[in-house]
Amino acid sequence: MSDERQPLAAQRGEIAFRAKLVRQQVAGERLFDDEFDAAGIEAILAERMTDTVATLRRLQAAGVPLPGFLELGAERGQRSLALVNEFGEPGLAVDLSLDMLQSCAHWATRFALATLPLRLVADANRLPLRSGSLPLVFCYQTLHHFPDPAPIVAECARLLAPGGWFYFAEEPVLRRLRCRLYQAPAMYSTAGQGASRLRQKLDSFCAWRVCNETEHGVIENDDIPLATWRRALAPFDRRQVTVTTIRQRQVDLFAPGDGWGRLLAGWFGGQVQGLCRKPGELAAGAPLPAALVCPDCLAAGAEQPLTAGAEHYQCAACGTSFPVAEGVLVLLPTAQRQALYPQLG
Repeated sequence: MSDERQPLAAQRGEIAFRAKLVRQQVAGERLFDDEFDAAGIEAILAERMTDTVATLRRLQAAGVPLPGFLELGAERGQRSLALVNEFGEPGLAVDLSLDMLQSCAHWATRFALATLPLRLVADANRLPLRSGSLPLVFCYQTLHHFPDPAPIVAECARLLAPGGWFYFAEEPVLRRLRCRLYQAPAMYSTAGQGASRLRQKLDSFCAWRVCNETEHGVIENDDIPLATWRRALAPFDRRQVTVTTIRQRQVDLFAPGDGWGRLLAGWFGGQVQGLCRKPGELAAGAPLPAALVCPDCLAAGAEQPLTAGAEHYQCAACGTSFPVAEGVLVLLPTAQRQALYPQLG
C-alpha cells in the first residue's frame, strides 16, 4: 500500500474552493461562470438524495445495516441528511470543508428536513474514530481526490467493525485509449452542458478538461488503473465491484471469467462502484458519539475518548479542546486545524 497522502496544499485548495461554492450557491454571489447557481445545485442535490435513499434501501434489503453509518466526503451532507430523515437512523457526515458542512443546515431548510446528521470536519488520512466501531462507511466521488485511494480505503476498513460494510460509487478508472489534442469546455460551463452527445464522446477521447478544482490545487485523480482498485480493496473478504465501461457494459472487477471485460475497461475506462465486507461477524455497535476519539492522541497511537459539550469537545487524556462551529465539530489535530482554519484558534 502506498504511503502517499493528500498534502496540506491540496487540503487548503479543497477548503478554499468549496468555501467559494457555498458563497455562490447559498449566499448568491457570482464567483464562477461554470459552476451551478443556487437553483441548479438544488436540483442536483434533490436527484442525489433520491438516488442515495434508493441505493441504501437496496443495501438494507441485502443485509447491510444503516444505523451508525459514516459518509466520507459528505460535502453539503445532502446524502446523510436524506438518510437520517428517511430511515430515522443516526449517521455521521464527514468532510474536510467546514463551510460545506455548515451549509447542510441551509439545505435541510430548503428540503424541509428536520433532523441533521452529526457533522464532523476531519482528515480522511487519519479519521478520529475508534477502530472497529462502525457498521457502514460509504462515499461517492471521494476517493479520486487523493493521490492513491488505497490508504483511504484502509482507513475506512480500520473503522469498520468485523463484518462491517464499505460502499463506494462514481469513482473513475484510467482510460488508456485517449489522446489529448485540445482543451474541452469546463464540465459545468454553458458550452460543456450544451454540447451534443457526439461532441461529448469526442471530447472524452481527444481532449483534456480544465476544472475549477484543479485550478485551486484540488487533486483530481481520474487515472486510477484497475490494478490499483484491486489492490485498494484487498482488506475485504467479500467484494461486489463493477466497472461501467463503454456502451454501459458492466464488468466484474474480481470475477475470474471476465478477462475480456476487464480488458475493455482498461482501454476505455469507466466508473467503478462496489460493496465490500470486512471479515468477521457484525455485532451491535455503540452510539456514534462514543466512537469519536481525540485526533491528537490518535496521531500518537492512542484512541482516547472525548467528552461532548455545546461549544467544544474535550479529551480527558491530553486536555485538548476541539471547537464546535455552527453545529459542526472540527476534529482535526491541533496543528493541522491551526494551519487550515486559523480563525478557530
